Amino acid sequence: MKKMVWALVVLGLAAPVALGQDMVDNPHYKSWSSFKVGAMVKLQVTTEVVVGTQKMTTNTTMTSTLKELTADKAVVEIVTEMDMAGTKTAMPATKQEIAAKVAKSGATTQPAGVTVTKKGEGDEEVAVGDKKVKAHWVQNEMTSAQMASTSKVWTSAEVPGGMVKMETQATKPMASKTTSVVTEFKTGA
Repeated sequence: MKKMVWALVVLGLAAPVALGQDMVDNPHYKSWSSFKVGAMVKLQVTTEVVVGTQKMTTNTTMTSTLKELTADKAVVEIVTEMDMAGTKTAMPATKQEIAAKVAKSGATTQPAGVTVTKKGEGDEEVAVGDKKVKAHWVQNEMTSAQMASTSKVWTSAEVPGGMVKMETQATKPMASKTTSVVTEFKTGA
């Protein structure tokens, strides 16, 4: 889950808005604004962590629904259900406000000390349920003194929120693999 939050920050979803700074279009707002209220995307996230000889798997389903859309913001409600070692937990729904504009300096900021190296990119069709969507993928390697990971992210303008699939493999500080796949989506009322 920490990796998911970090990925959102890197994508500029939580960029601070500072007075007096140049503002630019927020890519995350754009990924929702071409859809109607009621648009929904269901994401299945599977994380495998290896600690010593133990492997622990967590399955999380996140359903994001566009509840409000104005020229200034999008409001997305997120419902999360988690299954960890057979224990199922439903988290309270949360709402995320996504500003249409973000500070230019915050739109591309990555955490200090993290080096991101692009390893490749391309286009391909990805299956989402019984549909196929055209997606663009980018593969990056991220390293710092505390972490090392590789991720490949597929995005598509056909899917609310933009992300279709993500695969992340970490080797440091511990071995883990996370796969996030959109299993269903609707474009709105």
